[in-house]
Amino acid sequence: MTGQTPGFGGQHSDYEIDTYYAHIPGVKTVVPSTPSDAKGMMVAAIRDPNPVVYLYAAGLRELVEEVSDEQYSVPLDKAVLRTTGSDITIVGSGGGMPEVLAATERLQKAGMKVEAIDLRSLKPMDTETLVKSVQKTKRLLTVDQSYYTLCPGAEVIARVAENVNGARFKRVAFPDAAPPASPEMYLWMRPNADHIFAAAKKLVG
Repeated sequence: MTGQTPGFGGQHSDYEIDTYYAHIPGVKTVVPSTPSDAKGMMVAAIRDPNPVVYLYAAGLRELVEEVSDEQYSVPLDKAVLRTTGSDITIVGSGGGMPEVLAATERLQKAGMKVEAIDLRSLKPMDTETLVKSVQKTKRLLTVDQSYYTLCPGAEVIARVAENVNGARFKRVAFPDAAPPASPEMYLWMRPNADHIFAAAKKLVG
């Protein structure tokens, strides 16, 4: 279990540690964002012959979803499109996905066609899906709950920039500052639907 949790002090809520593990050669790093993916990716991680770091954000514990009783697995190397669109690609993962989807819903109501991608795996990263999407939209917004500097979104942008010409990019991430104990201040600093909505409007506009 991982993730920043407001009100529990910096020692318990300081950092989304996904970037640390994704940096280690030979270690797969997966970050499910839904209960069904959490089960399927856990099964796949146990069966995988390689070392797999499985991170499930603490903030996702409140999500409720119908999950099959049957045993199934979810690939550890495939992102998934949560929505499809042609105006902008928004990429998130793990605990940030609920905010991405909330912002996506608002943007769609405002007339924007959003392609929302859930990475699910930071390593291996599904570069093919990312590139294919941005080739269509030409705009990429990444959303991370980890710190801005060297966040997973920076890697997403780098991979897309190497393969797509003429695209525009923007990151939304937690500021490079220790989170405060105040829940209100923490929630203001943490990337949320309002921040994502504003960044997407600026990028498209």
